[in-house]
Formats: sequence, structure tokens, C-alpha cells
Amino acid sequence: MRFLRSFVKWMFLLLLVYLFIESLLHIELIRNETQITKLWQYGVATVIFTPLYVMLTRNSNRLLANMSHEWTHMLVAVLMLKRITSFRATGKEGSVTIQGTSNWIIRLAPYFLPVYLVIVLLCGIFIPVSFRWWYGFTVVISWSVYIVRVSRDFSLRQSDIKESGKIFSTIIIVIINWFWIVFIFCYLSEVSNAFFPILFRISTSGQ
Repeated sequence: MRFLRSFVKWMFLLLLVYLFIESLLHIELIRNETQITKLWQYGVATVIFTPLYVMLTRNSNRLLANMSHEWTHMLVAVLMLKRITSFRATGKEGSVTIQGTSNWIIRLAPYFLPVYLVIVLLCGIFIPVSFRWWYGFTVVISWSVYIVRVSRDFSLRQSDIKESGKIFSTIIIVIINWFWIVFIFCYLSEVSNAFFPILFRISTSGQ
């Protein structure tokens, strides 16, 4: 069973690497489908907000960041039908204990699953079309907050990273977050339903 889990884990990584390389080779397709050039206002907002957020939170208490990190562990563990036996988050550290064995998905979830962004995207379903352009700024701000948190939390010495494998973890985190960026471009261009067709066209382009 351990061999099978390891095999599936590395096959998934190879699939992601393949899609990542193909997406870079077909960046023009992504640009045309998502109309990135028309999203400059969101780019400006991101460039202005991110450094301000970094400066304003540099010396702030880490409680909220640690709670967000541990919540993500807990959420993914629950979705994978794991029983939570303890949850702890302070301004200095945090931990989640589950019954049974953990896995790389649970351990790395805070680094590739932007929970607050997902909540914002789900709330966007109820936003009238006339307000969608303005709501887009909430999306990019949520993404910026997530990226800052991940950049602060990520370390090759971090236990989640070491237990999942330093090389494996780094590649997985970079690639999944890249595809989150592509999805956000699709969402802001109001063609979010084109994300998976784009992935399909990329994955079959060499056939």
C-alpha cells in the first residue's frame, strides 16, 4: 500500500510538471483566452497593495496567519475523512493533530489552497454582474494576502515540507499556485468556465 501511495504521488507530480511546461510553451494561448492585457487595473492594484500589506504586517502578531495555516490543514483533513483530535494556534506557532496517518495533501494544503480566496470566489456567485468588475479587486487582494502568507511560511526547514519531501513539496507548491494564477485570470476576464478547456487544449496540444 505504501508503494502504491508513493507511485500515485509521483505520477501526479509528473502530470503537473507536464501541464506546467505545456502551459509555459502555450502562454500565448492563455494570454489570448484570458485577455490579460485588459486586466491592467488589477495588476496595478496588486503591485500597490502587496508591498503595503507586507510593510504593515511585518511586525504584527502571527496569530491570524497561524490560525489560517492550521485551519487549512484541518479543513483538508476533514474533507479526507480524518478525525481531528486537537487544534492549536498561537502567535508563535500552531498544530493540528489527526487520528491515523497524515499525507502530503494535508501537510502541504496551506501552501497551495488559498482558503480565503476560495471563499471570495464562492461569494462572487451572488454578486450582480454590474458589480463584478469592482469585486475583482477583492479577488486580487485575497490572492495577494495568500501569497504573502505562503512566502512567509514556506521554508525547507519547515516540518510539513521536510516530511513531504523538499523537492516534491517545492515543485507541487509552485505549479499549483501557477495554475491558481491562470484561473484568476480566467475569473477576472469572466471566462472562468474556460479554465479546464484551456488545460485540456494545453495537455493535448502535442498529440
